[in-house]
Amino acid sequence: MINTEAVDSMLEELHRSQKKISLLESNLSRLESAHTNSDYPEDAVDILANKLIETLQQLLEKEKVAARFIHDLLALEYEHLEVDPILKQIQTHKSN
Repeated sequence: MINTEAVDSMLEELHRSQKKISLLESNLSRLESAHTNSDYPEDAVDILANKLIETLQQLLEKEKVAARFIHDLLALEYEHLEVDPILKQIQTHKSN
């Protein structure tokens, strides 16, 4: 039996994760563009921009891993939903 509450929760979490990924990608792109087009010669600005870019890249990668994990859990849940009736049918035939 499929746990619809768990699936709904995972779908909501996947949706939130996808929104975070989109936002992180957008922010990273804007930051990289601003840093590239910056006229500031100061090393401190470069260091800060590079650190922010690195942090955003790490957050983005973690969020993508989380999204893949949730996606895989959903795939397993749906696979179970498809296979379970077949297994029950096989067990019924064996007991007859």
